[in-house]
Amino acid sequence: MKKKDLLNQKGFALIGIVIIVIIAVIVLAFWSVRKENNSISIDMKNSIKNAIVQAGLDKEKIIRIMPGDDWVSGPSYKVDYDNDLLFVYVYDNGDIVSIRDSKLNYIYENPNAQQIKEEDTNKSNNVISLNYNELGEYGKEDQYGNEVSIRYYIPEGTYNVKALTRNAQFFIEKVKIYKNSNGYYESETIKHIQLKEIGSEESINIKSDECIFLTINSNISLEKQ
Repeated sequence: MKKKDLLNQKGFALIGIVIIVIIAVIVLAFWSVRKENNSISIDMKNSIKNAIVQAGLDKEKIIRIMPGDDWVSGPSYKVDYDNDLLFVYVYDNGDIVSIRDSKLNYIYENPNAQQIKEEDTNKSNNVISLNYNELGEYGKEDQYGNEVSIRYYIPEGTYNVKALTRNAQFFIEKVKIYKNSNGYYESETIKHIQLKEIGSEESINIKSDECIFLTINSNISLEKQ
């Protein structure tokens, strides 16, 4: 076999390998997209499309819908839309809360979205329910300079805490508020607790000079031990 023919054969073989690799990449990308799309229910896809229409956009410009990272109150989804990437935030019960564009500007908010909560059927006097941004029986508006925050002053003791919402978070803080060296008002944090799933539980101890601060959308119940 001539040297030239051998080189030609090697060249064709190399081209063949390159073509096979390109085809493999395309196939993998196709199946990846298909897998992402199949992991989302038809009902959820339709809800997202309807919300996009309500936002004044054209659902025909949706390229694909993909799962996103969970946010504080439920799952999220990413939507390839025309030349933009949209972020859809959803509660655990399937209610779409909002849609943001790639610059995180709100383009849609659902005023009727209702976050799923676990109702506490225990009517014992030992059970306390604390809901974010609601004063209730134990809430108090505390002044941090020019800002006001609701904190909860429950009786001293040991409690079993249960999450009534997804990813419920709260801080156990000292009651005393002071101005730090930078001129900001704050209170000493004793413990930060995060309960990721509805019904998750943890035991805590509250002293007489301590209180509870709930983070956004966090609802909890506390049963005294």
